[in-house]
Amino acid sequence: RVSDVDLGRGILLIREAKGGNDRMVPVSPSLRDGLQRWQAHLHTRQPDPTWFFQTRNGRPPGRGWVYQQFRHQLRRAGIPHAGRGAGPRLHDLRHSFCVRTLKRLVDEGLDVYAALPILATYVGHASTTATEGYVRLTADLYAEILTAVVQTTGTAIPEV
Repeated sequence: RVSDVDLGRGILLIREAKGGNDRMVPVSPSLRDGLQRWQAHLHTRQPDPTWFFQTRNGRPPGRGWVYQQFRHQLRRAGIPHAGRGAGPRLHDLRHSFCVRTLKRLVDEGLDVYAALPILATYVGHASTTATEGYVRLTADLYAEILTAVVQTTGTAIPEV
């Protein structure tokens, strides 16, 4: 809903996220700029919209619409798609965000023990366990992160 987007503060309200909880998510300045451009475009189409993201008929987009838009952006970027479920998938963006953000935090000198809870909270994980799982899946890409996680958490999560 338009009322869930506070571009002045750069915060999105996510209602009934995983686990049924509402949460507030800060957005980057570049995303806020993009959302402001979208909002200006939206108001040229409809003077008082209910939905911040909507289809041409003024309804909120469904999963199929979101999937089609994602596929369209993949084609525009020249990224091949291996088919539904084979990827890249929309959820892969979340995974990449987690891995890259954790790497950046560790590279900036933040101890992984301090970085994992921050990242877990940001993405809405109830604990660091799911966030640690993202890191385990990319051990071959970022071995230094995996090493830091293992040193901090031990071997509580088995290799997959």
